[in-house]
Amino acid sequence: MIDQPLPREGTASHESAQSTTRTRPVILAVEDSEDDFFLLHRAFNKLSASAELAHVENGLEALEYLARAKENPALLPALLLLDLKLPGMSGLEILRTLRNDPVFRPVVINILTSSAEPSDIQQAFALGANAYTVKPMGLVQYDEVISSIFKFWFELCQLPAVEINKA
Repeated sequence: MIDQPLPREGTASHESAQSTTRTRPVILAVEDSEDDFFLLHRAFNKLSASAELAHVENGLEALEYLARAKENPALLPALLLLDLKLPGMSGLEILRTLRNDPVFRPVVINILTSSAEPSDIQQAFALGANAYTVKPMGLVQYDEVISSIFKFWFELCQLPAVEINKA
């Protein structure tokens, strides 16, 4: 299920498929837990962020969304928040697939998961994750973590442009 596959009318995701200009960055959350996405969405809304939050629930939906983004670059996420423990294809498998595709190599991938297992952390970075964040348990802490992630990637960092070269 894709909760927000295309942001509201007039935003970047409704631009023409030939456009590579984004008026608002897209954050793609790959999260199967309705409760965890509710917390993410709640924290995101508190930020009054000038970004669109798109949501898919599993690896297949993530790959379908990203395939559409190849046709409509305005859908390309500036940041992908990726859970590891997903039904079907794991977050690590998604990460491997994306890092093997030259189009998606510049996309920032921040693992956002409940796993603090050293082997998951090691493998995520070995496969090309840009950051690894363990989901906190409390509401206040969750809001703080999401605020910190957003501030880090969109206020402190300079993100690369992600472009599609169409032949």
